[in-house]
Amino acid sequence: MKNAQFHLVTNKIIEGGIVKSIAAAQTKEEVINCVTSLRNIALSAPASVKVYAEKVCWYDDETMCMLIEKIFLCDGNANSYGDGLKEEIRSKLLIPESLPFSEIYDSLLGWVHSSAMNCWRHDKPAWLSRDTFTEYFQRIITRYKLKTFVETDHSLIPLSLVDKEAQYNELFVRQLYLLALERDDDILTDSIEDYLRCKHERTRLSIQGNITKEEMDRFDQNLVERWKIIFAEFSRKYKRGQKACEDINDFGSDMGFNILVRTLDHREPLANQPTEQYYLTRGSYHRLANNNKLQIGWHPEYKMLLGQGE
Repeated sequence: MKNAQFHLVTNKIIEGGIVKSIAAAQTKEEVINCVTSLRNIALSAPASVKVYAEKVCWYDDETMCMLIEKIFLCDGNANSYGDGLKEEIRSKLLIPESLPFSEIYDSLLGWVHSSAMNCWRHDKPAWLSRDTFTEYFQRIITRYKLKTFVETDHSLIPLSLVDKEAQYNELFVRQLYLLALERDDDILTDSIEDYLRCKHERTRLSIQGNITKEEMDRFDQNLVERWKIIFAEFSRKYKRGQKACEDINDFGSDMGFNILVRTLDHREPLANQPTEQYYLTRGSYHRLANNNKLQIGWHPEYKMLLGQGE
């Protein structure tokens, strides 16, 4: 236990008191004064903590001095939370600006939390060795370094109300109206947001040079090929079920909705790399549905209904 440290952590700012004194104790005299203060406080400790105070004070002065020398305070003045903490972690872990720190931070935090909870549930101390942390951290770094590109998290792409409102007359939205979706339907509004986020991200990837035009064209072509299979499946069911259905309009919109849901439940690889954000694939599908050539659509008779029947 020679190199052990004990950290008192809070996001509050500690102005004074015994905690501050213990953390600030440097000289032998200051440490002894803290021991004396702790013993005096224990004498009048409230019943709820008195048993713990007595246990601490049961130890001799030498042991208590050794403990106090190893206690550190991390309060609101010491980057114990928020952006200050994140920036300090980035600096100490030497994470370069080229890597997505937020994703790396969340991965590390989630792993530490999961590991600790698993230990506590099995009545074990939550110890994470240096080697275990280093190995996990290096795996994360390697994963991101091998990526050709890193997608922007959907929450980091701002969408203005003006931009959203401007989409309601677009062709891809009119395609959604054919499925009996209302203006305030969650799927319709989500589709508009996916379309706008995708537009933003495709532009960013193009400008930064991460993805070539050929790779993006191949991405779109793969989406079309996948849609063709799904569309053919449900179009066949639509044609066979027309005679038996009671309401051809409802039947058509229901089939179209099935095509939409099946198609959008997907994340297409880009440049031979798996994608993580659904909006890139979904938004690209809406982008294709917004093309005047009507490359893709959802309603089994979308071309005819949109005035471009074969």
